[in-house]
Parts: sequence; C-alpha cells; structure tokens
Amino acid sequence: MNGAGQPVGTSRLKPVQLPSVEEFFRNVSRYPRYMLAFVLGVFNSVLQPLSERSRSNPITAVALIGAAISGTICLAQVLGTMIHPGNGSEGQVMDAIAGVRLPSA
Repeated sequence: MNGAGQPVGTSRLKPVQLPSVEEFFRNVSRYPRYMLAFVLGVFNSVLQPLSERSRSNPITAVALIGAAISGTICLAQVLGTMIHPGNGSEGQVMDAIAGVRLPSA
C-alpha cells in the first residue's frame, strides 16, 4: 500500500477520452496554415535586413540578386536529380543556361 491507502501500481487517473474523427481532421487541416505562417515569417526575418542593406549599397543588391539566381539554379539541379536520378538529364539545365548544344545520341 502507498501513502494514499491504494495498492501500489494502481492509479486514480480517469480513462482518456479520444477525439472524434471529425475533430482530428479539423486539427490536421490547420497545420498547413501554421506551416505557411512559419515559412513566411522566416522569409520576412531573412529578407528584411537584406532589403535594408541593399538599399544603402547597389553593389550589395547586385550580389544578393546573383546569390538568389545561383541558389535557385543549384536547388533546381538537386531537385531534378533527386526526382529523376540517372536519366542523363543532370546537365541539361546548366547546358541550357550556358547555351551549349550537345549532339543527341
């Protein structure tokens, strides 16, 4: 027996009431809104200082635009290779950007 007069291993907790299926899907439908709000908040907190810095110096603005373009190209390459691995299209984006025309096999 424990100090409360109950045998050891028993509990006074009530059984948990599980939510209904409708309530579950209502809660799940809220998550995309939270994710969107989080992503927009991150973009805002990153882009606000960068925009202030680019207004004061035009060289910084050019560098930021170049970094954004190169980051987009890199992301497109990585995602393209992840989605279609080994189909020979890994270099097509860079070839198109560079204007290189390779003979088709």
